[in-house]
Amino acid sequence: MVEELNAEELIRYYQEGDTTVVEPLVNLFYSKIMGYLYRVSGDYHLAEDLTQETFCRLFKNAGNYKYPNPVKPWLFTIAVNIFRDYWRKQGSRGRLTSLDSEIPDSSPTVEEDCFRREDIREIAGLLTKLNENFREVLILRYVQEMTLKEITEVLNIPEGTVKSRLFRGLDALKQVMEKGGYGDE
Repeated sequence: MVEELNAEELIRYYQEGDTTVVEPLVNLFYSKIMGYLYRVSGDYHLAEDLTQETFCRLFKNAGNYKYPNPVKPWLFTIAVNIFRDYWRKQGSRGRLTSLDSEIPDSSPTVEEDCFRREDIREIAGLLTKLNENFREVLILRYVQEMTLKEITEVLNIPEGTVKSRLFRGLDALKQVMEKGGYGDE
């Protein structure tokens, strides 16, 4: 029965004291959160730690969730804030190192994963060369497939700012790709 519930219902049951919903809720979002944090941090092990912290905060602050608001933007907001807090504490804002070869992905099928993996590796490496603001919105929009409204909720910025960062981020990515000869035969 628990597997049939959506994320919003799972959180509501957790608020009522039902801890059997913890595993299904984590399973529902783990790969998405891990993938996002890996892509913005460029460090697989750090992403694992930050993902774990994201879920710890989710359950610690579950009382703040208001049913039936969507859980996904709320959870990604937690992940974004954890990542930002980490980088502030490290004094490491700005450019990141290149991503290693293991790309956690939430592709629905093996076939799609095979076709996308090489392109994802190349583009993920290029994303590390972008400004953090551009990198965040591009990953949320095109990798996590969030709507503009969800991104505005996650990042707590106006929709116009999201659109501007998407436009400017895509332009910056295009320039990085052209400089690197990406796609040249």
